[in-house]
Amino acid sequence: MARRLWSPRKDETGGEQASARLRGKPLVLVAVLLLAVVVAAAYWLVLRPSDEALADPEPPEDGDVVEVAELTANVAGEELRYARLSFAAVLEEGAGANDVSERFPILKDAALSELTTMTPHELRSAEGLDALRERLTRRADETYPDGEVLRILVTELVVQ
Repeated sequence: MARRLWSPRKDETGGEQASARLRGKPLVLVAVLLLAVVVAAAYWLVLRPSDEALADPEPPEDGDVVEVAELTANVAGEELRYARLSFAAVLEEGAGANDVSERFPILKDAALSELTTMTPHELRSAEGLDALRERLTRRADETYPDGEVLRILVTELVVQ
């Protein structure tokens, strides 16, 4: 008589439990793997963004430079000091002075607000001048949300 090396367990109903468990698993595993391959291929061929879409958009070209205002204001600090500021707006290519000039009073008001918060020492330093430019450019971005004004240039600054 030949002896079996492996014998499946019998459950209460008399069926072979091990063969019942293994019978459907390879088919499910193959189906899941096939589905994963199909999804990956669909993404790669159809849904994946193109290299052009992933690339950074080109920054807008500089257009005209338009003088905005010249103003004089008292600056922050214990001593009575003042500063005279002239600044200009760099427009986006294709935008004209007529497109943006109606909101120049808003930029002038913003410049006064920013200028009066800075001390003479800050305004005389390169870092302070850069900070003033950045603040004015941020205010221009708020005033022109469509991007007509790219940045603000400080064309003159006298502190006394």
